[in-house]
Amino acid sequence: MRECSRKYRVRDTVLESVNQVNPGHTNPLGILHGGVALKWMILAATMTAMRIARGYTVLARLDNVFFLKPVKLGDLAVLTSWVDYIGNSSLELTVALESERSNGERSLTTVSHLTMVAVDEFLRPRRVDACIDPHGREEEEVYSEAEKRRMSRPNRDERLEKARDTSLPAPLSPEYSLSTYRIVNPEDSLAYNVMDASKLMHLMDELAAITAMRYARGIVVTASIDATDFYVPIRVGEVLQIASALTYIGKSSLEVTVKVLKENPVTGEKAHAATSYFTLVHIDETGRSVPVEPFRGSTRRLEAFLEEARQRRRMRMERLQFVETRLEKLVPIIGKLRRPPGV
Repeated sequence: MRECSRKYRVRDTVLESVNQVNPGHTNPLGILHGGVALKWMILAATMTAMRIARGYTVLARLDNVFFLKPVKLGDLAVLTSWVDYIGNSSLELTVALESERSNGERSLTTVSHLTMVAVDEFLRPRRVDACIDPHGREEEEVYSEAEKRRMSRPNRDERLEKARDTSLPAPLSPEYSLSTYRIVNPEDSLAYNVMDASKLMHLMDELAAITAMRYARGIVVTASIDATDFYVPIRVGEVLQIASALTYIGKSSLEVTVKVLKENPVTGEKAHAATSYFTLVHIDETGRSVPVEPFRGSTRRLEAFLEEARQRRRMRMERLQFVETRLEKLVPIIGKLRRPPGV
């Protein structure tokens, strides 16, 4: 463990926040929008990280998110977030989202891991004079796994290379691609005139859903979001281009790639801020999945394109199996972390 003046047990960092699911948070069937859930999860992680870092933090990475159970209108969305590991300037966090019914029964909807980076007013990484000192088997387990995740993150050179890629995502067919533009305003920022990542993910999810609905011609829900890296900060006053492309069609699921480019309106300089792959499922009025029309295309280029998407889907399914196994172990850990010491 590195030297630091402030040491925390994992349970010392736990923060619980609660949101009620209102009509404005749901789709026509009364199911919580994935983008709203993402927004709440990122905000919970941000608040937790800033308390421990004692300063502003920005989101560097959001790991895979799988929505395994729906959160419905009238439910409480209970978010439990904590810090697993602290590096020199980065913090590894876990956020669990549970739905709570009116009878008090809770159901775990999803768990994701996030990396936040402490920054100064010039957005330079700032040293965090704190560290995690795990106590007990559960804390040592989450600490060890977070340390492994940290070692697998993209390095600075890889991130800079990605930031230079300002090409738009290629769709299966041109009619299934969209772009939306907006100026980043002060109300989109939490501090230091940098866009709040929770709002950005909300916008990305909305555009992904619109793109998928155009093909499915029906209601879609977000089933998962692949791991998303944030390569450069987006500043107030910059112009965003959020571009989507339908990139895979399964039996009832659709993959939509969403890429975010930012542009300095004075210099015209562009940069790639983030890309994510959203999987959405076509559902009927009862909430059950229903098939979509198969996509018909036979060119050699299209086959290569689809094979890349199939590889992503295979990796996604492998990750889902791991997450489902991990969730079973996390349920008792979450309960223990929430309890006051000595209980």
